[in-house]
Amino acid sequence: MTTFPEWATYVGYPGQNANWTDNSRAAIELRHSEIKSTLKAIQSIRRKNLNSEDALSYDLFLKEAMDSIEGLIFPDELLPIQQMSGIQVDIPELLMSAPKNSKQDYLDMLSRLNSSPIAIEQVQKLMEEGLRKNIVQPKIIMLPIGQQIDDLLKEKIEESPLYLPFAEIKGNNSMQDKAFIQKAAKEAIQAKTYPALKKFKEFFTSKYLPGCRDTIGFFNLENGKNWYDFKIRHHTTEALNATEIHQIGLQEVARILQQMEKIKTQVGFNGDLKKFNDFLKTEARFYYTDAHELVAAYRNIAKQIDPKLPELFGRLPRLPYGIREIPAYKAPSAPTAYYQGGSLESGRAGYFETNTFNLKARPKWQMEALTLHEAVPGHHLQIALAQELTNLPEFRKNMGPTAFVEGWGLYAESLGLELGMYQYPYSKYGQLNMKDNSPISEQQIINETDRYIADPGQALAYKIGELKFKDLRKKSQVQLGDKFSLRDFHDQLLNAGALPLDIIEKKILTWLQTKSTVAK
Repeated sequence: MTTFPEWATYVGYPGQNANWTDNSRAAIELRHSEIKSTLKAIQSIRRKNLNSEDALSYDLFLKEAMDSIEGLIFPDELLPIQQMSGIQVDIPELLMSAPKNSKQDYLDMLSRLNSSPIAIEQVQKLMEEGLRKNIVQPKIIMLPIGQQIDDLLKEKIEESPLYLPFAEIKGNNSMQDKAFIQKAAKEAIQAKTYPALKKFKEFFTSKYLPGCRDTIGFFNLENGKNWYDFKIRHHTTEALNATEIHQIGLQEVARILQQMEKIKTQVGFNGDLKKFNDFLKTEARFYYTDAHELVAAYRNIAKQIDPKLPELFGRLPRLPYGIREIPAYKAPSAPTAYYQGGSLESGRAGYFETNTFNLKARPKWQMEALTLHEAVPGHHLQIALAQELTNLPEFRKNMGPTAFVEGWGLYAESLGLELGMYQYPYSKYGQLNMKDNSPISEQQIINETDRYIADPGQALAYKIGELKFKDLRKKSQVQLGDKFSLRDFHDQLLNAGALPLDIIEKKILTWLQTKSTVAK
């Protein structure tokens, strides 16, 4: 948490909210050496002397350390920004995520603003090193970044997303304190952050963007094939290669297309699937024309789901969640929706954020599946439950293997019928949609594809995780028969935090063995 203070702010770990990660080359090399020291430290512990829960923590920590060491040969630090993350979005997001309960909280935020030029300069130096070594991002995903920076540099500071967290001073602060904080924020933005961002944009537009590559695949980088294979293993937590995962994908496309055909027949549409998809893309009744109505509709969907959750889960998180729009400076490059985690410690709710940019790209029939995935019982429920576990070391509460987290999100979509959703056939169709076989808009396809380009291997983990959860559920139902409880099964999946798929499988199989033994 002290090494990566931005992450500490996000999860609510105290004492780091004034700091930035040191991304100087010397600090990066020191971190690399510390990873090796950490591995030696964990290996010095005698695993055989640990109880079962601590042994699991040992295995997870060891795996994470070994994966980190394996990844040291791949210079991820030379690709520090892309269209959805990086210093140009980190500054406003960190300010929004920071706790705002005391004067000290705001002083910490001011410190971050005043030291932002150092953080920005360090990112630029890494990008310059990437240019020299020809390790750069694809040009196609970097095109929106100039506009993202411009959206922060509002002529009237009060209109900048950088100032928004200071517009209303919360907590027990006097009027004098509030005036001081707001004045200091404007001065820091004007004198420190704005000039640094302008300098960075000049570098980005004149040097970095022209130096970006016209190719897209990661394999076009030096050692890119091995780098990509590592990212696949990292995200999926499985020993599958790209070809094997592609084959699974083709099988899933064929299966899902059959379900789509059934729904097309159910609603009485005359024509093939392509014509049906065109109809869903162009029919005005499937789209809102007002952003406020879209957000309100998402909130209504969430209200329908919330009271049904105790039927499927024995344990629910204390942390609440809300629904709000994705900030305007991010929206053009952002997906249709995503989850922004909260923190009980920081007094910050989780948020399902929805994209209201280009409403013609945000169909109504996709909204139920997105709410199930991003809010409940998807990301908010799973992530908040993990954060609130009391019997685990801190690192376990904040682990997030993509296959588990996003696999759970997809699995959560499949719980819609059991939660009383998908009564409208078009909404069920929305859960099934895919790129070439779907009615989603060109805008959505571009943004999602750009996201997959920016984070190679990440998209492969969704379906791998979902299939694992469904397989474990099927095995549990077969083995336990009428003793099977979906609430108990879900609680077993979620009561140890997010885990690699091989470890969650062992956990469930052990649970099944225990349940079967007790039943006998």
